[in-house]
Amino acid sequence: MNSPSAAVRHRGCQLIVSPTARSGFAVGTEGARKGWLYDFFVNEPQVAPDLMALAVQLGAVRLVTYEHPLLEVFFAQFGFHTRVRVELAQLRDPPSEWSGDAARPDSELSSPDFLCMVRSEGEPMRAESMQSDGKDVMSRPGTEIQKENCGACGQALPELRWRAILKGYQCQQCGYLDVNGLLTLAPWDAPSKSPLTRLFNSGQKRSDANLFSSETDLLMQH
Repeated sequence: MNSPSAAVRHRGCQLIVSPTARSGFAVGTEGARKGWLYDFFVNEPQVAPDLMALAVQLGAVRLVTYEHPLLEVFFAQFGFHTRVRVELAQLRDPPSEWSGDAARPDSELSSPDFLCMVRSEGEPMRAESMQSDGKDVMSRPGTEIQKENCGACGQALPELRWRAILKGYQCQQCGYLDVNGLLTLAPWDAPSKSPLTRLFNSGQKRSDANLFSSETDLLMQH
């Protein structure tokens, strides 16, 4: 797996960091990265919705996240829908960060799947209208439960902690959804090809059509 150096990781991006420096994101502004939402991290309660609204305002229309009901519902509130779901085995040399805690040699968990999501115009869905499946969320491998109170209505509820990736909840009383953790993934640029490689591949059918070599590849699926 590859991982971009710090110098190039956010090339062609606008970086946003919260006043506490505990949350932030990068939005691509140039070239093939334009419109992608990268490295959206949140480590403080009740700030994810405002930061996501800012990301959309700055032009975020595409992202890759882990497949999890809370994350899918969270982004759906801002008009994003899933374009494609893929497994780690379908990705050719993705950034090392994408595999999360499953990459640890001592991990007993398999890598989660990934969602490529795209924003469409129109009225975003409200969290109250798409309550996540509680049984599915709570029973997932790597999930721990702690007691918490809803940040909107104060209702006592279970907060899930999933792997080393995500923690959050969706209140069954008022529908409020709060998420913390690594919400979108690092940039994955298309690999550069030498003239010899391009000549070798020209005119030949792909025998690995189920493999993806960049985030842009994911967008090509329907």
